[in-house]
Amino acid sequence: MIVLDKIRNDIFFWTEKRRSKWGRYGRFRFAKSSGKSCLSGALIALLDIYDYFEILETLSLKQKIQWVEYIQSFQDKTSGLFIDKKNRRGISVVDWNAVAEYDTARSIDALSVLGSSCLYSIIKNENQENKKLFSADALYNWIQELDWNKWPAGAATALQQIVAILQETRPEDLEKMIEMVKQFMHSTQNMETGLWGGKDATLEQRCSSAYKMIIIFGELGVDIPNREKILKTALHWFFDFEQANMCAFRNSLCLVVETLVSRGGEPIRMKNPKTFKEGISKAIAKGSYTKDDNLILSIVRHALEMIKRFKAPDLGYSFYPGRATSHHNGVILCKGLQEGDFLAASNVAFCHACISLLISMLSEKALAELQSV
Repeated sequence: MIVLDKIRNDIFFWTEKRRSKWGRYGRFRFAKSSGKSCLSGALIALLDIYDYFEILETLSLKQKIQWVEYIQSFQDKTSGLFIDKKNRRGISVVDWNAVAEYDTARSIDALSVLGSSCLYSIIKNENQENKKLFSADALYNWIQELDWNKWPAGAATALQQIVAILQETRPEDLEKMIEMVKQFMHSTQNMETGLWGGKDATLEQRCSSAYKMIIIFGELGVDIPNREKILKTALHWFFDFEQANMCAFRNSLCLVVETLVSRGGEPIRMKNPKTFKEGISKAIAKGSYTKDDNLILSIVRHALEMIKRFKAPDLGYSFYPGRATSHHNGVILCKGLQEGDFLAASNVAFCHACISLLISMLSEKALAELQSV
């Protein structure tokens, strides 16, 4: 579709404007108002834009090696975690262990895409936060301490990153740890709605949590439990609520697409737009999805209309309608002006993948109807 091509071209043009022309290849500012490059920019540009839109294959070996070296430069020799020390900005309220774990999981993925790996192993130490990466008991205690009642989306995101790191480090307790994670996820799912989260959580929190939990189920080779119930709630959230930011809208669309499809028990990775699209495409190819042209056409049209709300004057996309987010994972990365930002670009890339998947579910007649508009 022409509109999907335009979204792709605008995102890539905006991304190139954020790339530093000095120093090693792979250095990106989070937004135009950012003072310097950051690890988040490098990871989003690589995983969610260059790799998904098949731009990475056009780079030279030298450019890829420089991108690898830039990402590896953030790995802490002592802990093995990836830490963007220059962008901490001295904010004491931020949980830096959680930020480092998020960046570490993404960095491992990014280096793998570039055909490389970490320079150092993640080291077991006496830090209580670190113990959950090596002990099933410590992991269980950590999961229980997360705020699944009011903030299940953040809890699920944290769990997603830890599962990704565990699959890379493969500690001795790995099998026991994974089984414990599966049992926890099954036992805490609400049987009426199919979602996660307590009575104090908003619908956005519970649906966003479900989106993240389904990604974990995919990683572990578990089919979506109570898929039809989740889909019903997801469609209500998608159509009947105007999302306040690009991340919430992306989560709503991804959750709908995830639950339109029955994946079976085949392990699939869905942590970035490319693997998300590849994983769900396999199920669609088998015909294991909800076949409803009217519903799918409505989802596509609504998605394309909603994405327009987040278009920025600089051809990028902003996290909020009309302005960028100044923070990512609690870290201040730009001034939050009327401009595009990398977090929004990442979310729009996921939306692009979702819309492409939805179009592949349409019959020839419905596809012709969509293209004629």
